[in-house]
Amino acid sequence: MGIKMKRLLILGTLLGALTTGGCSSMLTTPAGFAEMDDTHDDYGYQATSAEGVVIAVRKEDNDPQGNLDFWAKALDYELQSRGYETKHQTSVQTEDGVTGRQLRYSITRQGRPHVLLVSVFVNDDDVYVVEAGGDEEYFAQVKTAVANAVKTLDAS
Repeated sequence: MGIKMKRLLILGTLLGALTTGGCSSMLTTPAGFAEMDDTHDDYGYQATSAEGVVIAVRKEDNDPQGNLDFWAKALDYELQSRGYETKHQTSVQTEDGVTGRQLRYSITRQGRPHVLLVSVFVNDDDVYVVEAGGDEEYFAQVKTAVANAVKTLDAS
């Protein structure tokens, strides 16, 4: 599977429950990734590894007004309806002390296992979603770099 196909796979996980919006907050590009200038309209930030693992950030209005539990459940429901299998959920925190929820999924694409890691952070005004995913073999090689990058998100 080529980089463009993997990128489309990740881009295809957009939430139907969230409205499209810009993203003024970014995160630090992980080691081994290159930031992409031609980001998809729904994302304010995207980077890819040479193997096609993609990390992307979007910022949406918190409308309808929901808390972290609401948005994590909305994400989980949407992704499960698209065939993603929930592996686990955990708490995650940015370097600035904002607590979020991280959901890990698996799905098989073209006979190969893929990973999708979705982190959601919520404040009164905004919902931040950080998506990272790709072929499980390649994702395993960059999972620490991705986890560290998620922590650099400015979601305050």
